[in-house]
Order: sequence, then C-alpha cells, then structure tokens
Amino acid sequence: MLINKDAPVLSIEYPVSNIPVQYEIKDGTVSCDEFVFNLQSKNGILSPYLYSKTDPALKAIEIIYPLKPNFLNKNPMFYSDMNCTNDITKCGCMDEKSEICSRTLILVKTDDDKKSEGIGFLTAHRFYAWILLTSDSFTVHYDMEDKRLIPGEKYNLEKYTVCEEPVECFLERYAMLIGKENNSRPLASVPSGFCSWSCYYGEVSEDKILNCAEKLKFYTAEKANLIQIDDGWQKSRSFPGIWEENTERFPRGIAYTAERVHEYGLKFGLWLAPGLIDEKSEYYGDLKHLARTDASPIPGVHSFDLDNPEYYKLLRTTFRRMTDEYHADYFKLDFLDGLLGKMGAGQKSVTRYNTDYCVALFRKAMQTIRDTVGENTVLLSCGSPILECAGIFDIQRISCDIIWGKNYENPSYWTIMQQVTSTVFHRYFYNHSVFLNDPDGLVVRDYDNGDGFDCTYSEALFWAVSVALSGGSVLYNEELENLSPPRRKLILGQIPPIGITGRPVNYFEEKPEAVIAELDSETSFIGLFNYTDSLRDITFSLEKVGMGRSMIFDCIKRKYAETSSEIKSALMNPHSAALFMVKQIPTKPTFLYSTENMFLGQNTRQKDICSNTALCAENGEQLYAFYPSGYSFSGFKPEIETDDGTIVCINRKQSEY
Repeated sequence: MLINKDAPVLSIEYPVSNIPVQYEIKDGTVSCDEFVFNLQSKNGILSPYLYSKTDPALKAIEIIYPLKPNFLNKNPMFYSDMNCTNDITKCGCMDEKSEICSRTLILVKTDDDKKSEGIGFLTAHRFYAWILLTSDSFTVHYDMEDKRLIPGEKYNLEKYTVCEEPVECFLERYAMLIGKENNSRPLASVPSGFCSWSCYYGEVSEDKILNCAEKLKFYTAEKANLIQIDDGWQKSRSFPGIWEENTERFPRGIAYTAERVHEYGLKFGLWLAPGLIDEKSEYYGDLKHLARTDASPIPGVHSFDLDNPEYYKLLRTTFRRMTDEYHADYFKLDFLDGLLGKMGAGQKSVTRYNTDYCVALFRKAMQTIRDTVGENTVLLSCGSPILECAGIFDIQRISCDIIWGKNYENPSYWTIMQQVTSTVFHRYFYNHSVFLNDPDGLVVRDYDNGDGFDCTYSEALFWAVSVALSGGSVLYNEELENLSPPRRKLILGQIPPIGITGRPVNYFEEKPEAVIAELDSETSFIGLFNYTDSLRDITFSLEKVGMGRSMIFDCIKRKYAETSSEIKSALMNPHSAALFMVKQIPTKPTFLYSTENMFLGQNTRQKDICSNTALCAENGEQLYAFYPSGYSFSGFKPEIETDDGTIVCINRKQSEY
C-alpha cells in the first residue's frame, strides 16, 4: 500500500492563524477542549464528523494520509477527475513538484503494482471540499468558510472512499457507492436528436427549429426523441435573470414551437442559466437586490444570492413558466458552478453565504428546480459541479464544448476534440450509475461555418466514434439536409443510440487508444484511435480484453472482416478512428449483423432466428445470420464461408434472388 490509510492526521486551520493544529487520529477519534472529531469506516465508506463543544471559527479541516517515502521511485501515473463537468480531466506522470487537485476523484498507479490507489468523494451535500495529491501525501480538504461552529451540533462532513484495488473494480464500486449515497436518478432512455447550440449558436428562430424537427422526423422516422433549443430563444442576454420568450424570433411563441415538436413524438428542451444575471440585462435593475455584486463568476455577470428567499421564489416562478406556459419537458441548465465561485478557478475559489455552507445552499437551489418541474421532467446539468448535482439531475455533461469558437487564444478544434474524447472515456464510470453521460454535440460538418470547426472526414469519424462509444446522449448540432451523405451517415448511423459505455483498455493512458464497450457476454464493440499526424497500421490483440479467437466486423464499412484473435486495422488515417464489433463464434444458428447502423443492428434486432423465416429489412439494409458447420440454411443465400460455418443473407428467400 502506498497510502498509509491506518495513520491519517487531522489538521485544523483557524482563520486567525496560518499555522494549522494537527492531531494524530487514533482509533478514528480526536478529542480536545473545542470539539470531538470521529472518522468512521464501514463497507468501504469513510464518514467523518465533528461534534462541537464550543464555537470556534474554522477555516478548513484536512485529513492527511502520508505516502510511502519511495513512492516517486516507482514511476507513478495519476488520474484527476478535476472539478467541474466542463473541465478536461488530467492524466500523466508524477514528480516531486506535482500538486494534483480534484473535487471528486484522484487515482494513482505505479509500474510494479496491478492495483490502483486513490481517494474519491462520495457526497457533496453541504461542504465545499477537494482532494490534493502531492509527492508525500493525499489530503482530503474541507473548506469551513471561516464560520463559527454551533455548540452541541454534529457536523457530518462529506463522505469518501479509498481505492486499493484494480482500477476497473474500483470505478465500478465507486460509481455504485455514489449512486447509493445520493439516491441517483440516471435517465434510462438515452436522448437522441437535435441541439441548436453548435449549429445556430444564439441565432435560433421558430422557422429554424421547426425545420430541424421536420428533418429529424424525415431522416430518423421514430428513432429520435428530442429537440433542444439552446441559448438565444429568450429575450435580453445570455444571463437575463428573468426568462421570457423572444417574440421576434418566435412570433407564435415558444408554446407553439413546443406543440409542433411534441406532435412529432419528441421531447421539447430549453436551455437556461438560472444562477447568473448580466449587468447589461434589461431586467438587472429589477433583480439587482437578488444579485451578489461581490461575486462575479464571469466579468460583468453576477451570481444570485442563495441567502435570499426571494431567489428561490424566482426559481419557482421561472420553471413554472417553462413547464406550464412553454410546455418544456427537458432542460439544459448551464453555468451552475458560478453559484459556488469563479468559473474556471478550480477548487480554491468559493462564494461564501451567511445562512449555511455554500454547497448546502447550492443543492437547495437545484432541488427547488427539481421540485418545481417534477420527477418526470428531464434535467441536464452543464458547466456544473459533479457530485453537488448527483441525485437531482438525470444527465450531466462530462466534457467541455466540442467547439470553442474561432479565437486565436483558444486551442484548435483538433486539440479540443482530443481533450474531449479523453475526458469522455475517463469519466465513463458515471454513466448509468450516477447519471446519464452527455458527451456534447455530435458535430461532423465539412464546411467553414465561421466557428473554426473545419474538420476532415477522418476527424469527423474520430468524434463520431467517440460519441457512439460514450454510451450517452447523441445530439447532433447540424442541419442534416446540408451535410454531405458520408457525414450525414455518421449521425444517422447511431440513432437510436446503443447506450453501452466504452471504457479505456488502459485507464492511465493520457489519450486512450483502445476503448471497449461490452454489450453482453458474447459481443463487444472496440474503438481504436489514431491521435497522431501520421498514417498508422494498428493491430489490437483481443487477449488484452480477455477474449480469444472471435468473429470481427467493421462497423464503419458495415461488413464482416475476419475471424481472428486480433483486430488488424488497415492503414489508419491521421486523426482518425475505427470501430469494430467482436462476437464469439456462435454454436447455433444466430442473427449476426445488419447494415442498418453503426452498431450493426445489435440494438434493434433480436439475436435468435428461426431457420426458415426471413427477417424484414428496411431502406436497403442487409441482414446476415451465421450457421455453424453442420446446420442447414436452405432457402437463404450463402455469402461467406468461414472455417467455422457460413454467413448467409436472410433478407429474402433464395428463390427471390
């Protein structure tokens, strides 16, 4: 063990002193004249609490776990989940100068150990907290905001867990514990359809949205389920404070647009940023008394005052209008982290309130929204703290925007694409356990849209495979009718989504080059990624994922490739990806694959077939089954003979060819 978890040290910092008082935690308890501290451990969950005897003001509480002295000699690799949904996660090598922070999770692994180690928070219910890893210790830090303790009150600090197992086992356990501790509500039905942001940005209108709804219905039939309008539908600016429809852009009103969308059998979504208000908003004069003018997460933009009861009344009024008048049943709530501090400032910036600790008030505001819209309305958080939203939101963004805009200070679109892909796969463990993951929009355009996103087809394929393997939302940000057929196929090929989550084969790889998503005990999807600027001949041994000789299918070309114990990708273009389905060799007649979609029909077709029944194919798709050697396939057309049996086309009877 690198972490000396049996000998942590309690460090108490007071606002009047720069020198913290430290205590050795013996038998999980520290007692002094001012308080009693206890660290309980049960079923892998560490639950610290503080019982106050007097009323000291506390700046911070830290629980420090020393690391073994020779730690750095073992070439440790670290993973940091960072602080916010839109942060890029970090993965790399440690040295003596490393200071790695996260408000959720930090893991570390050395060369000579199959197990990983680390610490992850399970709750964020009241206190602003973070984890710090340095070359000599792990520190669990609670910001006590200089508040005085109340004598006789018990302060339950945020729960956490310690990792001492292989990373995949830990992440499964970690996500399960978060879900249990927060009564999480991940959305069961994966959203798919259209989001307006990276298509129209703030220039949305009734005509544009209704056209996209019509085209969505035309191209996907009954396979999609959502139209979501992003910023621009409202009057005033991006942070107006009062959210009312822009009748110049939506002359018949938002409710009319919602009704037309609902007639297509789709959910209707709206974007809001309900925690912030812009000084230039036409409503700022009316709401200035609710704003924290000393808290500006963005220059010229203030957070609302979570101490003020009128703010919660404003939230209830806003979201009743959204549901009752505008008929929205899906909300993307953005810039939520601004209620806790300066956007992008990391873990050491916190807005302090008077009536309670900041995280408690943040959750009170989010729960107010949930209570107002009801349990059946979908809530997506974006630009938000992760654990602070757990149990309240159905979906959370797990990466930054795929497009940042044509600004020379921004990274290139290709740099962003790599970072987002890496973050999506490193945060795979949240999906379907804590919330449903949202990887951001599926953008594959091949023309200059003025936004700096001028990707090659290979790069569009790279991002499409990333979204497909995320197991989360598939919301394209394009006008389908204006895409070239190959790029449109990248979108339509993954609607409906398959909803299974890809995990990195090597979790501590900074840029995961191989990702596996397991459909069942017999079938998996494997994505291979080329981040380099050169052509690469990629070979992947199935032994790395515990599989032997299997049937391999190219999901992009939608065809059988070979039966082998390794995937051999032909020369892969720079900045590209490939997606393969790997299936154990069937021992009885079985539906094999369809050319219908990127997932080869595994999410739309039943596996079992009757040997004398042809399946119904649509829109030119081809359906294939496998008959092992010794089984008859009379009436079907044989396509490919393998050493193990025959692949046959089962669209039509032999007599129809």
